[in-house]
Amino acid sequence: MKTSIGLVVEVKKVAHEATEGIQDLAAEVTAEMIGSDIAADSVESGNGKSGKPSNATPAPVPATVGAGAKSG
Repeated sequence: MKTSIGLVVEVKKVAHEATEGIQDLAAEVTAEMIGSDIAADSVESGNGKSGKPSNATPAPVPATVGAGAKSG
């Protein structure tokens, strides 16, 4: 019984770490896409200013493995 509980705890830890890794990767991709859009707008306009509002928010990170699961 003790081994089974330990195994479940370890699986939950690994799933949590994987979720964090996926979310970090999604955030990096979103940041790069926004940076590329701003750079492209700057080049197109020729004045170094983006035509997009400066308060634009990044796309939401999709739900991934373990979303909604109880921790602990």
